[in-house]
Amino acid sequence: MLEKLNAQSTPIKAVIMLAIAGILVATAWYAYPGIGAMMEANNQEKAKLAKLTEDNNKMREYESKLSDLDRQIVMLKQQMELQKRIVPEEKDADKFIVLLQETASSAGINLRKLEAKAVGTKEFYSEVPFAIEVDGPYYSVLNFFERLAGQTRIVNVDGLAMKSLAKSTKFTYAPNDSVEVAATAKTFFSRESAPAEAGAPAPKK
Repeated sequence: MLEKLNAQSTPIKAVIMLAIAGILVATAWYAYPGIGAMMEANNQEKAKLAKLTEDNNKMREYESKLSDLDRQIVMLKQQMELQKRIVPEEKDADKFIVLLQETASSAGINLRKLEAKAVGTKEFYSEVPFAIEVDGPYYSVLNFFERLAGQTRIVNVDGLAMKSLAKSTKFTYAPNDSVEVAATAKTFFSRESAPAEAGAPAPKK
């Protein structure tokens, strides 16, 4: 048979060889049906691997930015904490009263009056005024208002009225007490804006 095959021309030999190869592949395919399934599974795994490789390559673009994102998150948290000190929440209203009392004490003056006034409610914050009266040495009183202005939280003072204690007998004063000041000290509190229910009256402060 080989002699007959060798006697054929080259094109005929090629056709015969291709036919034989096809017969062998078909025989192996039908003889071992698991080969096809294995090849199909292998192709699927290759596709999954290619997809994972593509996703990993995309994520590597953000890997270098991760440290920058972490720093930005830390900075934002610090800014939020600072904002809470500048405009604290309404539940911390009593701390403002303590602040006024401690500031007056550290400045060496007397806080004679501390009266809460009507709260001004805005959409995102509340304005809380207190009528105050202080007395003491002139420069100590100035120091009291300077200390209030230097607080982290916002404290506005307006409506100042100063008078001498020379003829005042309202309280018992120290020898170096010289002036009395009446003013309004205002602070601000953050508040959540919640839409009022239909027909429901707005809550009173």
